[in-house]
Order: sequence, then C-alpha cells, then structure tokens
Amino acid sequence: MATSSRTFFDWNLLRRVLAFAAPYKTRFWASVALAILLAVITPIRPLLIQQTVNAYILKEIPRMVVLV
Repeated sequence: MATSSRTFFDWNLLRRVLAFAAPYKTRFWASVALAILLAVITPIRPLLIQQTVNAYILKEIPRMVVLV
C-alpha cells in the first residue's frame, strides 16, 4: 500500500490558481485582502452587538441604538 506524501500547503496548486487568475490579478488580490480583513473583523461583531444590548437597549436609549 502506497502512502501519499501530502503536505499542509500545495505550492503547485497555488501556481496553477495564480496562472488561472493572472488576467484578473487586481480583483484576485483585492479578494484575498478583503477575505483577510473579514477574517479579522468577524470576531468583533458579537462584541459590538453585546455592547449595543448592554449599554443602550437595556437602558432604553433608542437614539444611541440608531447611532451605533
């Protein structure tokens, strides 16, 4: 039985994807940057919701809810 020598990251596959995306280079790198930004921002959203509920909704300050 042959064992596969799979690695964590496949450089050949990345080269193939980059070759395919070459005509769309700007859009490709913009989507990569936005994906990284979204990965950073996503965990912050529940904290913002918690802050909104605790600080403004429970204290019945509707003007601040709209502002937030």
